Amino acid sequence: MAAAQSIAVPAYFYPGGSPNYWTQLQQAGPGTLAVMNPASGPGSAPDPNYVSAVKAAEAAGITVVGYVYTSYGSRSLRAVESDVNKYYSWYPVQGIFFDEASTSCSMEPYYAQLNSFVKAKGGAARTVLNPGTQTSQCYASAADTLLTFEGPDSEYVNSYSAPSWVSSYPASRFWHVIYETSTTSAMATAVQLSKTRNAGYVYVTSASLPNPYDVLPTGLDWSSELTDIGATGALSAPANTGAPVISGTATQGQTLSTGTGSWSGSPAPSYTYQWQDCSSTGGSCTNIPSATASSYTLAPGDVGHTIVAVVTATNSQGQASASSAPTAVVQAASSGPPAPSGFRGGDYSIEANTVSLTGSAQALATQATISSTGTLSNMLVYQAAGIPGAPTIEAAVYADKNGYPGAQIGDSASNALSSAGWLNMGGLQVGSAASMTVTAGQKVWLIIHVQGSSTLKLAEKGGCSGQAWKIANSPTWLDDPWTSNGTGTSDCSVSAYVTG
Repeated sequence: MAAAQSIAVPAYFYPGGSPNYWTQLQQAGPGTLAVMNPASGPGSAPDPNYVSAVKAAEAAGITVVGYVYTSYGSRSLRAVESDVNKYYSWYPVQGIFFDEASTSCSMEPYYAQLNSFVKAKGGAARTVLNPGTQTSQCYASAADTLLTFEGPDSEYVNSYSAPSWVSSYPASRFWHVIYETSTTSAMATAVQLSKTRNAGYVYVTSASLPNPYDVLPTGLDWSSELTDIGATGALSAPANTGAPVISGTATQGQTLSTGTGSWSGSPAPSYTYQWQDCSSTGGSCTNIPSATASSYTLAPGDVGHTIVAVVTATNSQGQASASSAPTAVVQAASSGPPAPSGFRGGDYSIEANTVSLTGSAQALATQATISSTGTLSNMLVYQAAGIPGAPTIEAAVYADKNGYPGAQIGDSASNALSSAGWLNMGGLQVGSAASMTVTAGQKVWLIIHVQGSSTLKLAEKGGCSGQAWKIANSPTWLDDPWTSNGTGTSDCSVSAYVTG
């Protein structure tokens, strides 16, 4: 059975330059093991270029360990441990690679002590032991991973065989390094052989002695090696493939939520959020302070606006943002009943105050904001109790023009009010058309006209001004555009609404 594999790279090349092999190394992605080697060890002082390179590699999910030679067990433990301390002090390493390891079981305690020394550092504390050839089973507990083949492709293909004891351990305990592979095809063959030989880590390169580790394979060799081994492959910055979607009701006091949308990118991105207040048509958006969670509760200042959620995705390769579609225009909180079926705009609450239209040809124009795009087909008006008789009224919808009624966009037939309550005006139309199209955020005027000398008493919102105009001596009813022949007085909106 073939072993599951990751790539493990002797990264004995300096960061920077062209090509920058440390940047290329990031393409191998999570699960990769890399050995840093500034100067056949940590060197005499920390190098900021290595610090940056190691941080970037580890941000891409790569485990970086530091190179320390042991002279086959003849180097003093104090000297080896000093190098280990330097790595941990100067660089964000996650373990140590011990090179020039002995294969004699008599030296196992030496390496077991070094293994314990690294483990005491905490964190990942990965240990790799490199005898460079087959070794004895006595070393199985002296390190996390043993490098049990390091040599040319010809030797690996033609004469290497793994000791029988290797098959009783997980593949992650063994690493094979093969150099001087002549072709991409030969590289694939070597990788396949390493899988059958229980090597959980492998590295194959066409480079040759004296130092096959100061470069990485490039071009097709590199991409093929990643594919053959099953490495993560090329890293990439986040890219949005599906916009975030907001859920919830656009009413003051309600809570909206957003998903992240769909994203590509490797490694997988993390997400942050920013809610925005936008105009009634979805433009001119500004950030809402402190609204940076995946949910947002609508405040009074949001009424009359639309809301957009901006999701920003970030990974080690970059950052990108995507915006949701705007919500419907946010409506004020209502203590009254839920919005009627087909509601498009106006006031469906029964207000406590009243306003009367008395005498010949009086009208009241009340402003409304369309809450959702669609057609208008009807208007409903609420008459308060206490008015004798049956006043006859008409209703119409006009476009807004600089804060006043402008062009007519639909009207109703005449209706007689026989009692208090909601009066269905029986349909709006323009000429022979039975409906009209309006858009979310559009300002319109709902105009209620009383005929003759009767009195109409409407339910009115108290404590406001400038949202409606009560007009004496109103113009001929179907004037288009609206032209007022009398003096208009500022008034409040009344209980009247339109549906689709």
